[in-house]
Amino acid sequence: MLPQRQPNSWSCLPTAFAIALDVPVENIIRYCGHDGSQLVYPDDSDKFRRRRSFHPQEMIDYCYNCKNKVALYIEAHPMATNGSGVFELPIKDDRMFEYLIKETGVLIGVVNKYQHAVAWDKSQCIDPNGTTYHFAHFNIRGFFVIKSM
Repeated sequence: MLPQRQPNSWSCLPTAFAIALDVPVENIIRYCGHDGSQLVYPDDSDKFRRRRSFHPQEMIDYCYNCKNKVALYIEAHPMATNGSGVFELPIKDDRMFEYLIKETGVLIGVVNKYQHAVAWDKSQCIDPNGTTYHFAHFNIRGFFVIKSM
């Protein structure tokens, strides 16, 4: 996986996928047909949350249609509803670690209160901001395992 820098603050997701797929991030952005900069919520005071940005489904579509790969989403903490609320399912605690030691792909989660995405190479996070670090520094919400079809 060759590190790449995200072109702007709202493009960590396509850049993380580009790193994991070894393609230029420009290829994914061109496929999506937009650069994520459109102001969707112009009155929101948070500059990151008012942009269109990119949706994970666009990344799944790119993998499938352009790279003949599947991006399988694994939730870190699966939730369910029963009509009276949302609750976390009692699932094996170390299941995410089992995926992380076996697979490469893209982690999504939270860093410094912001949603973020990084590439994962079975041993470290490759951040689109140009840094690398251990997954313990990243609050994982989910993992896109990228596999050939």
